[in-house]
Amino acid sequence: MDFDTTSDFYQKVLQRMGSDTVLSRQVTVNLAEGLHVRPIAMIVDVVNDAGCTVLIRFGEKQVEANSQLNLMLLAAPQGSELELLADGDGAEQVLDHLENLFLTNFEVEGTTESGQVF
Repeated sequence: MDFDTTSDFYQKVLQRMGSDTVLSRQVTVNLAEGLHVRPIAMIVDVVNDAGCTVLIRFGEKQVEANSQLNLMLLAAPQGSELELLADGDGAEQVLDHLENLFLTNFEVEGTTESGQVF
């Protein structure tokens, strides 16, 4: 699927990538099912709470991370290397939070990614 890299959002982020205002992190999808609905919902919640612009790249695909549908279009399987880009107030904090989600395989408060209590 082709993404509209001519949109104002993408042009703004891509033009500023060489500056100090756009922060970047590399993460790996370690979930056996790849990036699926539950972790995607968690990513969208973090991004929307942060109030800054976040873009996620997977290969040639790049999407704004404020929408579950956008992230589903990435179709990122286990082992995928993603680049997280953030711009605006709170960019470093949102990247820290997102990176932690990937590092912990989206484990939250006593549950595993699969939802099982341990």
